[in-house]
Amino acid sequence: MRVLADRIRGVERRGRYLGLGLVVLAAGFLLTGRWQLALGVAVGALLGWVLTDPVRITWAVFVIAFAVPVTIDVGYPTNPSYALLLVLFLLAAWGRVLRAERDGWPPKALAAALLLPACAVLAGLVHWHGVKPIAVGVAPLLCFGVLAWHLAEEARHDRRTVRRIAEALTWFSVAVAVFAKYQTASRSWPIFDQFAYDWTYTSAFDATRAVGLSGHPIIYGTFAMAMVLVALTLRGRFWYVPVTANLVGLVLSGTRSAWVGTVLALGLWLFLQWRKVSWRGLGATAAVAAVTFTLVAVNPPALRPDTTAAAPTPSPAAPAASSAAPAPESPAATPSPAAPSPAAPAPPAASSLPPEPGAPVPAAPT
Repeated sequence: MRVLADRIRGVERRGRYLGLGLVVLAAGFLLTGRWQLALGVAVGALLGWVLTDPVRITWAVFVIAFAVPVTIDVGYPTNPSYALLLVLFLLAAWGRVLRAERDGWPPKALAAALLLPACAVLAGLVHWHGVKPIAVGVAPLLCFGVLAWHLAEEARHDRRTVRRIAEALTWFSVAVAVFAKYQTASRSWPIFDQFAYDWTYTSAFDATRAVGLSGHPIIYGTFAMAMVLVALTLRGRFWYVPVTANLVGLVLSGTRSAWVGTVLALGLWLFLQWRKVSWRGLGATAAVAAVTFTLVAVNPPALRPDTTAAAPTPSPAAPAASSAAPAPESPAATPSPAAPSPAAPAPPAASSLPPEPGAPVPAAPT
């Protein structure tokens, strides 16, 4: 026991030294103005801490998937969507490695995870255009397959943790809905307007629709729809708060497909539980609808945009359209309309001196 205690103390001591070194390194990058490298050190240290425990990995997967937008670029080496998907794949794959002894690598789950990539390979072989298109098409499907496998196995073996994550996400979505209301009231998307890698992911594209933390109204509408259904299914304490907040966000996103999906899902839920319908439930539904309408319709005057102010400067990420016409390659390529034609020389100008004696006087033009 004493030997084991000494080993644990040694591990804790090395961990403290490593953490102190990472803090000093990040502070050094911040002092030199390289905030992106400091952010990379912080994210790397956080991921290293997460990878030591399977439960932390499950939490990190949901946090990254729902809280990190893919429309902003903070210095990723590749497209933000692919970078975050790769991080999720690494987390899920390492989580499966840590759970291998417990789960015994079930063959059905492994086959389900490889089903989508196998279909992509078969489709690529039929329309063969080289190895690269197949690799590019299979990689995202492989990531999604392993990710779904990891989450399904964790939910099957540890339902309590997955339920806690779902409840935390529903209350996290309340804060996101408040941010979405600010976006539509102020007609601006903070952070997204400054770091968006394309102008279509800024408020200049459509400031009347909210994007929450997703960076795109369709993605946020889908997230709000999912949170409404999750909160309604769990029905924990004060469940009507996340339901109302996400209904507000759903309307503010302007995503009609998410509206239709929510209505159909609620209709199916009521159809399966029509025997449990009561006057109390109908009253709660009416109250939630009234509060939702009020929160959507009312805009605080302090958040309204100033129409008399100058137009905002475009984001540096947005491509500036040039309105000037291209200059001609040479002056001779486009002759001026006022210049005389080379084939027809201009007539000599008439002299202002009087005519010589005996010379005929030209007739006046009629």
